[in-house]
Amino acid sequence: MDTNFRYRKTIAILPKMMNNQHPPVVNAAANQALDAASAGEAPTAAHVAGKAYKRALLAAKLHDLHLVSTAELGEQIASVVAKALLVGIEGQIPGGVENISGAATTLPAQMQGHHQAQHNQSQAQHNQWQVQFRNIEARGMNSYVTLALMSNDHHIVHLIRRVHDGALPPNFPNNVAELRALNNQDIAELLQFYDLPVNPLATRRERLQQFLGFLS
Repeated sequence: MDTNFRYRKTIAILPKMMNNQHPPVVNAAANQALDAASAGEAPTAAHVAGKAYKRALLAAKLHDLHLVSTAELGEQIASVVAKALLVGIEGQIPGGVENISGAATTLPAQMQGHHQAQHNQSQAQHNQWQVQFRNIEARGMNSYVTLALMSNDHHIVHLIRRVHDGALPPNFPNNVAELRALNNQDIAELLQFYDLPVNPLATRRERLQQFLGFLS
């Protein structure tokens, strides 16, 4: 098929593509959100393509929430490619119709990158929630131990991780006896690791013990 024929064929469907219609999705709430994202006037092909791209980005987020299927997300991306063609026809993108093969590759790749970024963000948040949950469990176990009783020296000090990265603290005490034996410098290093204030010195040990869940 020669270039002139493809160009004439595309021009013939231009009015239909310019009506700013977008492929719907099955989920009613998701469809309403997508329609809201792409609502408003679109007087030029550039506006139409921009709204389609904005709609597809939201579709990627809704896909992460299982409100939009993979097939439906593909339809939204295809709509971006189709409407981006209009911009080329109007002469706003170098290459015009001949650039559609590049757009068909570039735009889905951009969407895939966005989807991967969203997945990574969700995974990081999930990991932080897991750390917080484990810390709550550890503090609950530590709260049952009375530090004042020497008979509890053998009791394990349940580990508290740093929330934002799940890192393990250096030189963490294995049991109550080791916790009681920590000097001011040891305690300061642990407080700094947990992003807790080091001063005042007089309450340094008490602050660490309370953070670990010990009541007394």
